Amino acid sequence: MIRIFSHPIEVAGILTDLKLDDATIAAALLHDTIEDTDNPADRDRQPVRPDIGALVDGLTKLKKLDLVTKEAKQAEICASLLGDCR
Repeated sequence: MIRIFSHPIEVAGILTDLKLDDATIAAALLHDTIEDTDNPADRDRQPVRPDIGALVDGLTKLKKLDLVTKEAKQAEICASLLGDCR
């Protein structure tokens, strides 16, 4: 449950360090809300500016694309089984 809070905050911190705009940082804070909650996407977008909602929506759609290679998926499974040894 802690990851739900820490991951978006860490991402927003990185983007803040890179001096990105406020819409991008807000989208970083909200980027997992559509996937991690039972709320419909339309309800998630209502309290935010349209540009932020569009960024969050776009990130969600990107995550749905299968951009990871078979080898990368296998490496991720092995790392989770063995523990990250880096």
